Order: sequence, then structure tokens, then C-alpha cells
Amino acid sequence: MSTVHILPADRVPLTALVSALNRAYSDYYYPIYVTPSSLHAMLARDDIAPANCAVALEDDEVVGMGLLGMRGTAGWIGGMGVVPHRRQRGIGGRLLRTLIANARALSIQTLRLEVIEENQHAHALYQQHGFRDVRFLHMLERPLLPPPPPPERCGIIITPETPQTLLSYYADFHDVRNCWQRDLPSLKRLAFHSQGRALYDIEKASDGEKPDTPIGYVLGQFTPHSVLTFDMAVPPTNRRRHTHAQVLLMHIHHHYPHALGHAYNVAEDDHAIHAYRDLGYQTHLRQIEMELALS
Repeated sequence: MSTVHILPADRVPLTALVSALNRAYSDYYYPIYVTPSSLHAMLARDDIAPANCAVALEDDEVVGMGLLGMRGTAGWIGGMGVVPHRRQRGIGGRLLRTLIANARALSIQTLRLEVIEENQHAHALYQQHGFRDVRFLHMLERPLLPPPPPPERCGIIITPETPQTLLSYYADFHDVRNCWQRDLPSLKRLAFHSQGRALYDIEKASDGEKPDTPIGYVLGQFTPHSVLTFDMAVPPTNRRRHTHAQVLLMHIHHHYPHALGHAYNVAEDDHAIHAYRDLGYQTHLRQIEMELALS
């Protein structure tokens, strides 16, 4: 049996990493397929440096990989996998231990990851290495349903705003941490490919015009066929938080009545999840967010 070597991912061409990732996830619970350009964009969006990642190399073939993102003292394992014909040989454990060692060397204090709850083998592997369950993250989908009525506009208006403007309110509007892929650094990079809508309370404006500060926003990609929400937030100081989150979603789906709805990795403790439910969104998959303290 040939020897498997664990190397930094920047030692292999990006195309080899793409091939290994697609093969590793070819039989996964949720379809994943990347191209060199989409993988390059994902690495940049989620602060994943190939030098910090790991690949398993056997006979010049990449048979496994693990991705490690870093933001300050926070780290995230953004994907791990072994190609089907090389599983059950301990490669996944070796990759995981390498990523943990890399995180320690980078002075990362907390390492996070997500695992689909049905993937009991991977969940057990992470637990064996000290990761603990934190919360569920929901992959939400809204089927084709009758469009909601136009939201009540008593005292409020909804207007288009640039995503960059909306994200300036991100810290004040969130009292629950988003998942890594929908945290502020990732959203800023998605902003150039996104659309935004802001909710304003016109009763607070002395002249009846739009106030300077919104009381809620939604950010995503909205087309006649698909509503993909990246972030929806209403500040905790808003006493009508749940209602205004509903209004934002109703506004989007009223304007795109034939669109399927999607939102990924919405935390179970995120206030917005109740508004999604009210608009007919259902959980397609749940992921378990896990965490390992390194300090």
C-alpha cells in the first residue's frame, strides 16, 4: 500500500484541489460542485489561505483535503473530505489533526466548523478531537407558494440601498453571531454581487421624509426565479423586530412571486428564523455548529 503524505494545500495546483473536493463531496448529503474560479472566489470570500490548509497526497494524487479559514484569533474549518475509494484509512483524522496544529501555530484561540447532522461518522470524529456542539444551523427553502400580500406600509417605507451602506449597520443589528460564511467579512465580499433593501420608520422623521438610519434590512440575490438571502437583520432595540423582519421578507417575495426562496446556515437562535418560518420556509437540512477552544 502506497504512503499518504499530508502537505500544505499551496503545494498542489488549484485544479487538483478542485478535483479532490468534487470527488470527496460527490456522494454528500448536500450537492457541492466547484470550479477553479468558484473555489478561488470562495477561498477569498471566507479568508482561507491555501498555505494554512492541508491535502492528502498519494501517488501524486490528491485524495483528501481540509480547508482552514482565519480571522484574527478565530478559525474555521471550511470543508474536509476524502475521496470515496480512500476512506476508512485514517486520512480524515490526519487531516483534522494537521488543521488543528496549523490553527495553534497561527495563534487561533477558537476553531469552528459545521457538520450535517446525518453525517454521524464525521460528527464523531470531531467530538473525538475535542469539538463540542454549539447550536443548529438551518438550510432553509421556500417552495413555490402563493405570493404574500403587500406588507402593511403604515408608518414605514422600504427602499433599495447599496449593500455597502446596509453593512455599516451590521454590528448594531446583530445580537447573535452569524455563521462564518455569512459573517461581516464574507458579506462585504458578497456585496458586489448582492442587492439590498432597507426598512425605515418614517414616523420618526420630522419632515415625513426618509430618516437617515434604517430599522431593518435584507441583503441577497433576488431574481424572478430565486430569492437567495444572505443576511436579514432588525436591531434588538426595535420593539417590532419580528414583525419588521416579516415585512422585509414579504416585500421581497411579493415583488418576486414566482421565485423559490433559499437561506443557508440560519442559526436556531437568530431572531430572523421565525420570520422565515412565517413566510413558508422549511428546514431542508440542519448542520451542527461545533467549536474547539485552543487557548
